[in-house]
Amino acid sequence: MKYFIRAITTKYTAFYGRARRKEFWFFVIFSAMIFAAIWAVSLFIEMTFPKGMVDAHFLAGVISKVIFLLLLIPLLATTARRLHDIGRSGWFQILAFVPIIGWLILLVWLCKDSEWTDNRYGLNPTRTKPKGYRSYY
Repeated sequence: MKYFIRAITTKYTAFYGRARRKEFWFFVIFSAMIFAAIWAVSLFIEMTFPKGMVDAHFLAGVISKVIFLLLLIPLLATTARRLHDIGRSGWFQILAFVPIIGWLILLVWLCKDSEWTDNRYGLNPTRTKPKGYRSYY
């Protein structure tokens, strides 16, 4: 939960640095849980109220789209930081527009373990920070 909150507050537009697998996947899981909860509430409203009284699917669609737009920038930023963690540029997210092959390549990269050494995108987040190190992100 702390990774999701950090991604939508302090790292909302942080496209620099590195993100561990745990940070990325917790953000994705909590985002999916939010959308599942919206779907469940709309289904409950649909079953509770008489037909035609409340258009729950329309309301859930509007709420889902607003939340998706709010979570889009943190998703792109977290994905870019995750790609930085394995030594790739954040621009490789464009592979998501290539059907099937691009998705599979991106999924493999997002599941890949971090580079153990520091790379051009920053220090390895799994290592302890050196004494006196100050993080600006």
